[in-house]
Amino acid sequence: MRGFEPLSVVVFCMKKTGFDIKKTLSDLSQERKIFHSEADFQFALAWLIQKQFPNAVIRLERNFGKERKEYLDIWIKIDSYFYFIELKYKTKKLEINDNGEDFLLTEQSSTDTGAYDFIKDIARIERFTQSNKKAIGYVIMLTNEGFYWKEARNPNTNDAEFKLCEGRNINGDLSWGPKTSLGVMQGREKTICLSGSYTLNWHTYSSFLEKLTEFKYLLVSVNHNS
Repeated sequence: MRGFEPLSVVVFCMKKTGFDIKKTLSDLSQERKIFHSEADFQFALAWLIQKQFPNAVIRLERNFGKERKEYLDIWIKIDSYFYFIELKYKTKKLEINDNGEDFLLTEQSSTDTGAYDFIKDIARIERFTQSNKKAIGYVIMLTNEGFYWKEARNPNTNDAEFKLCEGRNINGDLSWGPKTSLGVMQGREKTICLSGSYTLNWHTYSSFLEKLTEFKYLLVSVNHNS
């Protein structure tokens, strides 16, 4: 595997196992356009993967920490290949009925800390895949909050280095601006150090025309060559 570019590693593993996370998300969107919570999203995705790959070994909330507890949302083994998946489900307020089921989504307005946590998950997955050449990591955010993917009007905000807008490239050391309040940074003070470089691309997941809202997902692939 030495010398492979990150995308080539993903394609190589895909050909070996047949597991294509983008196709799986597309399939999931046909069954579930919306979720009640992150846990609901996590279970639905894992359940669909298990149906598509009956021989896969799948675990939820598996602890990968050595010195402290660090839980992985979804751990998958297909043949001799491993997939590590971290999920984020960030919502703005929405009340809607879909296929006879009521959904009451809450307002999660802190997009700055949401973006920080997403990038922190990338750094965690980098560590998890570092020693395993047959492991691919995926960090996924699903949201109906457009502030995540839209380009910021003011590029000099305190959370500028954590912006997840379409087409942005993130790499290296990322930290808060000097004027960030202690309240915002609480529990998130540390600089995030990325080993790889990632271009952010958003994809449409589902839409609700009657509410003029859509869900998009951001997918970042991570492996030992990232």
